[in-house]
Amino acid sequence: MRPDLQAALEALYGAERRRDRLGLEGTHALMRSLGHPERSFRAVHVAGTNGKGSVCARVERVLRAAGHRVGLYTSPHLVDFRERIRVDGRWADEAWLAATLQRIAAFPDRDERTFFEVATALGFAWFAKQQVELAVVEVGLGGRLDCTNVVSPIVTAITSIGLDHTEILGDSIEKIASEKAGIVKPGVPVVIGAGMDLVAERVIREVARERRAEVLRAEEPTPGGADPEVAFALENLATARAILAALRRADVSIPAAAEREGLAASRWPGRLEACPDEPRLLWDGAHNPHGITALA
Repeated sequence: MRPDLQAALEALYGAERRRDRLGLEGTHALMRSLGHPERSFRAVHVAGTNGKGSVCARVERVLRAAGHRVGLYTSPHLVDFRERIRVDGRWADEAWLAATLQRIAAFPDRDERTFFEVATALGFAWFAKQQVELAVVEVGLGGRLDCTNVVSPIVTAITSIGLDHTEILGDSIEKIASEKAGIVKPGVPVVIGAGMDLVAERVIREVARERRAEVLRAEEPTPGGADPEVAFALENLATARAILAALRRADVSIPAAAEREGLAASRWPGRLEACPDEPRLLWDGAHNPHGITALA
């Protein structure tokens, strides 16, 4: 990695150690300073306690197979910060990242910026520069007050709801579902993930009703198929397919052959990943009771 980018990222990681504030004011300010890159692309906005990264990876890979120029914004990264920001599967350019971090550092109130505000601004600015047609955007935390909630989506999705980050999002399924349903936009269809908690689903449907957003429910998977041993993998696959169906209804061209090709080629490292060495191990980023239960 370039030394100037490494130094800029070290400063950015220092911002990560500051307490993130809730609210979108800082993100909106950054977007204004950067010329509103979030307005340059159509977005698929995906929230959820677990499964959202895997679902995003599948949807992005299918859109690429269909011939679209696609951005993918996810978090966290496994090894390299640039993993978070991709266009057509390629990480953001090092020189551009270093220069843009320098530019952001010169903006007013730089010491008030949080790590995720800056990371999100970098992602959206890179998508604008690369003139992506569509961007698949993973929510970082919650939904309503998450930095990514400045996009104008054509489809939103909520993959699952479980108890996680309760000190921020609330101590009940209802409260957490309400926060994540904050990404639902008036008149924009929302996909409810397969396997969704029924209490959470009622909350999401009520928010969608208030905002006149059509609800599309992912079909519950049946045993068998590409991954019959892993129920949550099948649920993620079903949710991705429901998002693709919603995109077709929004006039996004996705041929059936591209869907088959993209789903077959999709990979998401660190999620149920088999270690090639002995003893046989599985690597997975499950980090909350909901995810660990599904993994076990």
